Amino acid sequence: MPSPLFSPQYLYRRRVAHGHRVFSEPYESHRSTTKSAGMWKLREAYFFLGHLVAKTRTFPSSDPEEFEFFLSAFLSAARSVTFALQAEKKDTYDTWFPEWKAHRSIEDLDFLKAMNAQRVEEVHKKGASVNVALEHIPVTEVRYAGRGHPAYYGFQWSGPPGIEVPWVGLPVHYFKLGESQAEVVATCTRYLDLLDQMIRDFLKVLFYSTFR
Repeated sequence: MPSPLFSPQYLYRRRVAHGHRVFSEPYESHRSTTKSAGMWKLREAYFFLGHLVAKTRTFPSSDPEEFEFFLSAFLSAARSVTFALQAEKKDTYDTWFPEWKAHRSIEDLDFLKAMNAQRVEEVHKKGASVNVALEHIPVTEVRYAGRGHPAYYGFQWSGPPGIEVPWVGLPVHYFKLGESQAEVVATCTRYLDLLDQMIRDFLKVLFYSTFR
């Protein structure tokens, strides 16, 4: 039985260069093969999370606005997951979601509410509540964002015995969640873990409902 996440629709065409001529051939788009719209939005959010991770503990940081641009895209994509699930099967979702929430901890529900508030601030107001602080780490733990051989992706250091590795300060981003602060990448990862579980639980309901 084919996976419920895939369908055989062909929507994209791949351009294949051959000399000076260009041919087109059928190409199955990744979006068309992802039957769940919620799963597609989750994958989109993971894509932007990957960029946030890549911009953490990296030198040079290039454009300092890049992290905030990727964060804005992440918050929008992640929040769209539940909207996409609801659009797939509204009646089923509206019945299932209150029950799903009832089995979540108060901590998880407060966390989801706080992340939605960040998205509202980012999209509709003056931006997410984010602070930036310098975190000092050993220079050998810094990732280099430039191109070249993988052996040189990090910084190397050597010195006489007994001399400690130098430390360097790099910007780290923190959400303001209520009265506390939480590191952005770790918080976004936790957010996607919850959404991932939500999607899997909902898809199970849809799958078993087809046999009733």
